[in-house]
Amino acid sequence: MLVDVVYPGYMPYKNLGIVEDVPGYIDVHRTVLGYDFDTFVGGHVDRLGTRADVETSLEFVTELHSVESRGLSKTPFPAFLAAHAGPDKWDLDNEYERALVEDCAAELGKTWEARLKDTKTYLKDNCWAMIEAITVQMPPSPDAVGKKQ
Repeated sequence: MLVDVVYPGYMPYKNLGIVEDVPGYIDVHRTVLGYDFDTFVGGHVDRLGTRADVETSLEFVTELHSVESRGLSKTPFPAFLAAHAGPDKWDLDNEYERALVEDCAAELGKTWEARLKDTKTYLKDNCWAMIEAITVQMPPSPDAVGKKQ
């Protein structure tokens, strides 16, 4: 049993389940997959899960990290600022994050809507959470999370 990490058949709740430690959130998927189990209790949703649900959740969060890492690299904040005229640029941080979230949702939406319920409800929140995590607490690759650098 592991509640508030994997939501069998569902997109993670907003902001990746309101997680404070995104690297730890990603790494715990790998920890769970290290156990021998058939049935997974994730809580909150309408069914029990399986090993495949944990694998799907890890696949989603790994892809989310990849998409947002690419977005941040493709258009760093200074480049975004340079492309937007005006004397007061600090408030453009919200616009920058909104643009990254929209790009992320556009790239991931259709694929994950077909695989996880509530994607339309929570995908954008999860995109935003990943942006914040990458800029504040993440190593360059999700494969590096929880591993010695």
